[in-house]
Amino acid sequence: MKKEKRKTKIINKRFQFKYLFQILTLELFFVIITIIFTIVFNILLLNSPYLVSNYWLWISIYSFLIFAVGALLLIKKGIDFSHRIAGPIYKLRKAMEKLLMGNTEQKVRFRKNDEWHEIAILFNKIVGKINADLGLYQEKLIEILKTIEEIEKNIESIPESENKRKIKKMINDLKTKCLLDEKNKEIKL
Repeated sequence: MKKEKRKTKIINKRFQFKYLFQILTLELFFVIITIIFTIVFNILLLNSPYLVSNYWLWISIYSFLIFAVGALLLIKKGIDFSHRIAGPIYKLRKAMEKLLMGNTEQKVRFRKNDEWHEIAILFNKIVGKINADLGLYQEKLIEILKTIEEIEKNIESIPESENKRKIKKMINDLKTKCLLDEKNKEIKL
């Protein structure tokens, strides 16, 4: 099977460039900090015989500290970034599970800084459409059930016969197919 490759790498410009800009800003910050530390370190190095004699030790410590601070900031930024994406996906998945279980009364809302607001809006429109369609279907079912009840009332005037029993059975089958709950006379959807 041939693997499908996407030619366009920039699909959502706002989203992709927003995080690219944040990563580049963080990188620029590290470059500036490195330059500042290098200048300060060289000034101290020229004025201290102790630092000159342990030059490689101090370079190693300095490099490790810059790497550690950078790694911690990148980890925090990565967690923040992934949370803005994973949080909405988690909420959407939970809402879909509820919808699948028959709960059509929920709306998906994301936090202000979360990504994928347009997907939440679309999901809410879909749920609204489902609710509107269900309302129409319920109205139609109620009309059908009223018609069935009319037929049921009118059939009582017919003398008992095989045909009357068949019609009553067909009426009961229609009620069952219309998902009528006999106990409380409500339509279950």
